Amino acid sequence: MNFDKLARKQGFTPAWQVLESGTMQATGELQELFNVEEGTELFHVFETGSLDGHQVYYSEYFFLAEICPGFLPKIVSRPMTDVLREDYSIHLYQKDLLIRPINMEEETANHIGLPTHSPGIFFRRIKNSQQRRIVQVDYEYWRADSIELRSTFSS
Repeated sequence: MNFDKLARKQGFTPAWQVLESGTMQATGELQELFNVEEGTELFHVFETGSLDGHQVYYSEYFFLAEICPGFLPKIVSRPMTDVLREDYSIHLYQKDLLIRPINMEEETANHIGLPTHSPGIFFRRIKNSQQRRIVQVDYEYWRADSIELRSTFSS
């Protein structure tokens, strides 16, 4: 479930703003996470998100460009997961999730209106398509006071 739907389900009014988007070449960690050759084209999207008008996260999203040509203009007014599913028939599945408490660095903290070194939670998500190809890597930085983590286990 995406940010928009999950927030509305919980009674919040979500909003997001794309700060920057464009293309880049995969190098270093992103090359490794996507398991692609150096220089493979990626789309990047940097955005902030809010709940009921309060900034709660800053995110850096990376997408394998070859699987979703024309993607960037479509995400200005629609959730990225909806665009991938509806326009490209790509269904995302969580492959890997890293969650780490952090102290926000200056640039990240500024994006969500916090003082430098404020507590936060970092999420790194790696997502597969239904063909098990890695198509998206997310770096999300959330205000610590805006998150509640729950896990339900069945026996």
